[in-house]
Amino acid sequence: MKKTVLFLINGFGIESKKSYNIYSSELMPNLDDLTRRYMFSSLASDVGNLKDGYKLFSTGRKDAITYDFMEEKIETKELINNPQILALQEEVTKLGNNLHIFYGLENEASYFHLRDFLNTFKTKIPNTQIFLHVYMTQKEITSYKEINRIITRMTYEFNDNIQMSLVIGKNILGLSKNDPKLLDFVRILTKGFCESWNEVEKKLTIFYENGDLPINAKPFCIHGNFKINNNDTLFFFNYDNVNCSDFIKELDQTRLFSANGEKTNSINIYSLFPIVAERQIISLYDYPTSESCLSQKLKEINAKCLIATRQDTFQFVNYYAQGFRNVNSENVGFMDGTDEVIFNTTTLNTIINTYPYDLFIFNYFIDDFKDVQDLKEKLSNIDRVLGDVYKNCTTNNFTLMISSLYGMFRSIEINDEKEKIDFSQQVPFIIADDMISKVKNTINYGNVYGVLNTAIKNINEASTCNSLLKKKGMLSSLFMKK
Repeated sequence: MKKTVLFLINGFGIESKKSYNIYSSELMPNLDDLTRRYMFSSLASDVGNLKDGYKLFSTGRKDAITYDFMEEKIETKELINNPQILALQEEVTKLGNNLHIFYGLENEASYFHLRDFLNTFKTKIPNTQIFLHVYMTQKEITSYKEINRIITRMTYEFNDNIQMSLVIGKNILGLSKNDPKLLDFVRILTKGFCESWNEVEKKLTIFYENGDLPINAKPFCIHGNFKINNNDTLFFFNYDNVNCSDFIKELDQTRLFSANGEKTNSINIYSLFPIVAERQIISLYDYPTSESCLSQKLKEINAKCLIATRQDTFQFVNYYAQGFRNVNSENVGFMDGTDEVIFNTTTLNTIINTYPYDLFIFNYFIDDFKDVQDLKEKLSNIDRVLGDVYKNCTTNNFTLMISSLYGMFRSIEINDEKEKIDFSQQVPFIIADDMISKVKNTINYGNVYGVLNTAIKNINEASTCNSLLKKKGMLSSLFMKK
């Protein structure tokens, strides 16, 4: 076993040409020295936040495993014949009510699933009006271009009894019942009107210019007359867990009485996969799991990993490490990554040298900065720690790898000018180990899942992981020596 330390500067990346210049060799001399002396490459930054970063890092998936699962269910016609879908079909046909679909817009793959399903399903309920409400799930401001392309396509491809209605950020659905933004959204749904934008691109451009993340966007309307009536049915076409607890409670309360004061039934709600709600929601499927994950890769070589990160991230980091399972395992441990721990080099090096783990993952964060000076101080402090950890790894013949799970994008006022700090396109990957020659090896292009595979392969060469670290051909080696 080769002890390996993975040093993650989350939010940090290779600055784009249009970014306000932050990084310099004077600010981070240790990192600058390591990039020159050791194996260094850039990797694709496919995500923009820690949660999606750990999903990609631990499972190799930018999208949830539910995409492949649904692909099969749609191709085999299993979805359209699912017992719960047949029950939904019977319900809306019998009651003569409307169907409101809340679609979690992730990417074109999820849209194709929705489109293929609805093109068949609408023929089975020809007299039912379908209102399609889109909730955006993206946490990257750069996603608006793709979102606009998908919504534009939806408005052209859906017609007849399918009406594009509302667009909203996913986080609005998870707000507390006391939050006025949630109450406003429920009023919009039950009254059937809000701010209307036929030219969706213009509205999304406003969100972009204001720095509003898609997941937080306030609702706007594409077409009106989408009011939720008594006995209407809701169907969440979701790919991940959506917190709708207070939203559903408030919606039930609002629709509890009809116009003449008589008590009505609660709105019937279905979902593709389970959502968070206090009352029972009919879901079609449970979440599938993955065997190609951090935990399984460690088990393959009988290795253990310690992850130091913020305590509030333990749950989802472990969820992805276990392949979309809410379980614990002996080969993945956690430590609260407080400043007292991760900025104390004596403590860090003691942990690396004495704790019974083969892989150590230390998480640092820079995207919560207040201003440019604060950001530079964060990077400078991280660089100081990095220098001491590197010395310890070199002394003990450990491998040090440095990267980031995502690069941030932030709009900020600097000297009364609106500037962009853009690390979002690529992240660095450095392998600092005197036993790994720059002359004989190279780092292939990839993403942060490749970082995990490279670390696992480095711990034990018997691993079947596909490392980004590759031997150079003879010809390239000769050129490098000259």
